[in-house]
Amino acid sequence: MPTSKKLQSRWRSRRRRSACAWLLRIVVSSAILTVAYPAGAGLNIWTGGGPLGSPVTGLAVDPSQAGVVYAATAGKGVFKSTDGGDTWRTSGMGLGETYVESIAVHPTVSSTLYAASPNRGFFTSTDSGANWIAANDGLLSSSAHRLAAGPAELFVSTNEGVFKSLQGGAWTATGLHTDGDDPSGSDPSLHGFIACLALEPSTATLFACYFTWIGEAGPGWQLLRSADGGDTWEPADLPTTGGPVAVAIGSGGAGTVYVATYETFQVSSRVVSSSDGGETWDSVGGAMGGCKSGCRVHALAVDAALPTTLYASTDNGVYAYTRGGAGWLPLDDGLDGRLVSSIAVDPSDPSVVHAGTSDGVFTIRRQTSCSGDCDGNGAVGISELVTIVDIAMGAQPIEACTVDMPDDGRMGISDIVAAVEHALRGCSGREA
Repeated sequence: MPTSKKLQSRWRSRRRRSACAWLLRIVVSSAILTVAYPAGAGLNIWTGGGPLGSPVTGLAVDPSQAGVVYAATAGKGVFKSTDGGDTWRTSGMGLGETYVESIAVHPTVSSTLYAASPNRGFFTSTDSGANWIAANDGLLSSSAHRLAAGPAELFVSTNEGVFKSLQGGAWTATGLHTDGDDPSGSDPSLHGFIACLALEPSTATLFACYFTWIGEAGPGWQLLRSADGGDTWEPADLPTTGGPVAVAIGSGGAGTVYVATYETFQVSSRVVSSSDGGETWDSVGGAMGGCKSGCRVHALAVDAALPTTLYASTDNGVYAYTRGGAGWLPLDDGLDGRLVSSIAVDPSDPSVVHAGTSDGVFTIRRQTSCSGDCDGNGAVGISELVTIVDIAMGAQPIEACTVDMPDDGRMGISDIVAAVEHALRGCSGREA
């Protein structure tokens, strides 16, 4: 006949198994509901939420309000989403169905927005996009293309060159012009144009991707930089045969400068980076495998979380490179090879990335690990679910799940829900 201690031990064991089963049933039910009715960005798959009716030409994310995204369009003005891209509405009075090429949020006053239109010039809003007013005083024409915003200064590229505004004042010309004298008498608009503009805030260094048709060596691209607010410019020599087409700035100290170049003769794109203001450059990630012939990078975006991840929007979807990784990873699930003109990372939740296409904005939530995959085989099985429930109940040590343990060293309900979801849906995105 069992002793009293054996009976107590059996009772505790049964109670623990009963509690584990109860907890697992609740977690599975919650996870199934989550899977059946997903909301927001897709987990490792791009999902479209609009706006529809006009191609998206630029994106900007509010750095202080989670889920607030702005989309510039080619003919329908600016749209705003307050739920991370699920739904969109027209942003404000004063723009109407304007072609807006780029949009930016003030880096410290997020209620202040800027929009550049190639046929109506520069617009600004001080109430988070509810109302817009034109502010073209000092510009030579109603053309505006690219924006670079600092806390006190703002730069815009136009058909005539780069202009600067201080503290919201009138525009003044910088030293970078695109409408110089042409001895051949051809159209002045063909003298040159600026494909990108970016400001490195810690050093106030301004970068511009400049193409000119006229020069001793003939047409060519240059990456130009200015350390004096645009008064003077000098070339930043790139270790590539192609020219610069997109620039992004990393954060922290003197931010790293990332430049995408288009290799004309090799018909491919490369990305290089500099941590010393453009004096020296390193290759980033190598070739973008699968980026087809003629595939060009249109925009770059940086996730400053450690390890730093860089995103490139291209003619053939989106690519991601994580520092220390093997190379560029295509993120095409849900995009299906679409041309992506713009890319933006949500600073309040860097796992959320937005991509602008001709079919609206697509959004993805990247899950680069796989909670519950204790043996590292890229999947979550029933035995692993039992293990993590045991860990949560104290029946097994945290080390029993040897591969993907929670960062805080504790197994909680959220960790179990994530593991069950991965058991049901699979560990997509683990290789990222």
